[in-house]
Formats: sequence, structure tokens, C-alpha cells
Amino acid sequence: MKKAMAILIMMAMVLSLSVVAFANNGGFMQSPTGGTSLISYQFHTEQQGVLWVGLTKYADRQDLPMEERDLLEQAYADIAGADNLTTLIAGLKKIAGNLKSNVAASDLFDIRIFIDGDQVHNTPVDVVLGIENAEKFAALVHMDEQGNWTVVEGAKINADGNLEATLSEYSPFAIVLADGTPNPGDGIDIAVYASIMAVAAIAVVLVIRKSSKKAA
Repeated sequence: MKKAMAILIMMAMVLSLSVVAFANNGGFMQSPTGGTSLISYQFHTEQQGVLWVGLTKYADRQDLPMEERDLLEQAYADIAGADNLTTLIAGLKKIAGNLKSNVAASDLFDIRIFIDGDQVHNTPVDVVLGIENAEKFAALVHMDEQGNWTVVEGAKINADGNLEATLSEYSPFAIVLADGTPNPGDGIDIAVYASIMAVAAIAVVLVIRKSSKKAA
């Protein structure tokens, strides 16, 4: 009986280590073609002229010109196909580690900026987004025309509970939230877990041997 119990304990430890080592950070919390956590949005720029902002959610991508639509669909494919968002998006691994949680995308959308009717680029625009689950906010991320993903520096939840950021580039953006599942951190943390499990496994083996001797 003791031997069988020891074996079950050892199997449970191995399985728990596997869960820790291979926790998945990738993909969406929910399909961006369905619901959205975006409640409201406001924009402001110091640039002279009449500002018009087009914010298009992924579900409405057919309303975009072909080039912007293709870029947004590429962004979707990147996130949906990622095994781990922290390897897809530069700077996200550190954020997930600080939050001690895995992360996932909650929204995907396109932003286009027009001033006096002309589409502009590299013009700083302040944005305030009302989002659900603001307490779980991890990062606002952006994909450029070359397909490179980066974290929007300075994006944060303000005192009113809204997401605010200053954007200097446009096109696809995604909101990333902490999904509540534990993040093991970097490779050092995993090594620590592995060491603990190894010591525990040795202890189980010793228990088995001691039980065998008593039985003899």
C-alpha cells in the first residue's frame, strides 16, 4: 500500500512539474470576432487641424481598405498561432514575470489617424480607452508594417480606470491581459522547481526502499 502511494505521489510531482514548465501564454482569451472588452475611446493631438480617428475592431475588418485589412488579419494569425505571446512580442516576458501571471490578448483592432482629411503617420496622438477587466491590464501592444510586435511604452491604467497611452505609430493594436494562471517566470525559476521535484523524488525512493526492507 505504502509503495503504491509513493509511486502515485511521484507521478503527481512529475505531472505538476510538466504543468509549470510548459505553461502556455499564447493566443486570445476569447475570439476577437465575438465580444470585445472595449467600452469607449477618446483621442487628442497637439497637431493643428481637424482630427479624425478610425478605430476598427477585428470583427469589422471588412470595413477597412485592403492593405489595412490584410495587416490586421496577419496580426490575428500571429497571436492565434503563437504558443507563447512573450516570445512573439518584445518586452512582454518581463511584464508577465512581474505580474507572475500568464498573459493573453483580449482585443485586436486597427487605428488610422487623419488630420484635415489626410491620413498621417508618426504623429503623436493621446488615446484613452475604456476597457473591461482593467484591473487585469498587462500591456498594449502594436504590430508594425514589417510584422514586428512591440509593447507600447508608457501605456497604463489611469486614476479613472481607463487605459491611456501616447501612440506614434498606427495600424494593428492588441490589448493584453493577465489571465490569472501562474507564470513560472524565467529559466532560473523552472530550474528551482526542477531541483525541488528531484529532491522530493529521491525522498520517495528512499521511502520505497525502507518499506521494502521492513516487508522483508
